[in-house]
Amino acid sequence: MELDGTFRNGRTNLDSVEIQYGGQKDTRSAAIRFESVIENPQSVKNSVVHEGPGWMMNGLRSKNLNIDNNIFWGGNQVGVGWN
Repeated sequence: MELDGTFRNGRTNLDSVEIQYGGQKDTRSAAIRFESVIENPQSVKNSVVHEGPGWMMNGLRSKNLNIDNNIFWGGNQVGVGWN
């Protein structure tokens, strides 16, 4: 939801994607980030996230996240976080 109360609705489907140096150090701004995703299913599969200064993936207040056959390595922080 935006500050003015507007809800955004969309779908993310990442397949065979490489993300290098993604994410922001010392924040929750991950290379792949889902925040308040509750309606449509989201998919990340057959992908690689590596060598980032921050989190590799973060899901905050979200559901219907399909994460399948991915590699997360070399992150300077925890790696993958679910809240």
